[in-house]
Amino acid sequence: MKRFKLILLFIPVLPIIYLGTGLILHNYTYPTHTPDFREYFRDSSRFASKWEKISFTILSFNLEKATVRVNMEIAPGGGQITSHEHDYFTEHFVVQKGTLGATINGANQNFSKGQSVNIKAGVSHKFFNNTDSIVVLSSADNKGFELPVNYVYALSQLYGHWDADITNRVALKLYLHLAILDKQFDCWSTEKAPSKKIQKILRICMAPTARLLKYEIYDYHFTPLLPGEAPMD
Repeated sequence: MKRFKLILLFIPVLPIIYLGTGLILHNYTYPTHTPDFREYFRDSSRFASKWEKISFTILSFNLEKATVRVNMEIAPGGGQITSHEHDYFTEHFVVQKGTLGATINGANQNFSKGQSVNIKAGVSHKFFNNTDSIVVLSSADNKGFELPVNYVYALSQLYGHWDADITNRVALKLYLHLAILDKQFDCWSTEKAPSKKIQKILRICMAPTARLLKYEIYDYHFTPLLPGEAPMD
């Protein structure tokens, strides 16, 4: 009887042991590693999401600032699937071509060629293209707008997974990928998703399970490609 009671007392502790041990192994003992960004982000290389019909061109990488300059293109009918926000960075760019549709803090807006867009940290937003012409976003001097290198890296990996297997867009697999990319991906859904606090808890709690299921932070197949360069085998 005493043994049975001890087992009953021990059962609630198992998740805590699993999570604590798993996080130590995941973050410190056997951490995952990103590639060398100087080789990953080559000038003029591109990555895209066929699902969202969005593509990015890497124009330059700044090692000291840990940023990349990019041009973003949204094909007709394309756009970000859900609204989201960032905790630590601002998005500032100029519409260089076409008419950009946006939902900012729940309000729909349109931005024409030459207009600038400034999305501060903590502001819910998504961008889309409801026209028949491509939308191009860049800086005022057309040298690309700045984004954190970790965010762009995580986005390039997620885009690859989403296009490679449609099931990777489903909630469970999506959160397993997000759990692995958590430190890189400062992006929190504000539409059709749990609260940001719950999203953060899910990423932390699911990281050990993701590692056990062999989810990795880096898949070389999704490295941005130069024009004319064949996909990596």
